[in-house]
Amino acid sequence: MAAVVLLLSFLPDVALYVYVPEATLAVAVALAFMHVTAAAACVVGLTEYVEVP
Repeated sequence: MAAVVLLLSFLPDVALYVYVPEATLAVAVALAFMHVTAAAACVVGLTEYVEVP
């Protein structure tokens, strides 16, 4: 589930790169990398520190 949501979070980054002429590929990749780090922090935090009955 987290992987699907992560892939969906890339859609605005791709749209930014495609539809905004001033946006560069480096900007889109940087935003995507921030999504990956945030997702990793959420997954680690929720799986290590929260007990699921």
